[in-house]
Amino acid sequence: MDDIEKSRVAYVQQLEAKMAHLQSEYQRLKTVAEKFEPKITSKTAPENGKTVFGLQFGGRFTHVEVSDAWLLGMDETTAVTEISRALTDAIVYDEIKKAVQPDLVKMRRAAATRKGAGQW
Repeated sequence: MDDIEKSRVAYVQQLEAKMAHLQSEYQRLKTVAEKFEPKITSKTAPENGKTVFGLQFGGRFTHVEVSDAWLLGMDETTAVTEISRALTDAIVYDEIKKAVQPDLVKMRRAAATRKGAGQW
């Protein structure tokens, strides 16, 4: 009976260690996941007739400003589409621009080298 009890205690300790590890992994990944959950803010400035929509995503923040006239003149689907597109385009464009820049510099150098090749 003593061996069974020792095995049971060891098994429970293993389970507790696994649970502690999984809980710490969950907390770590939860923080990362929350960073990539889009958060929208909106603010109206009645003094200038503008509304500002902001998007926080992936540790970045961008915003788009629209006039009250534009907001009232658009149907809801078009307004949501246009604002969403403007917000995501700003974030995606900035990241792609950073990725393209080094290759562009390298390719421009290569093109300049080819252009001068064969000329005396």
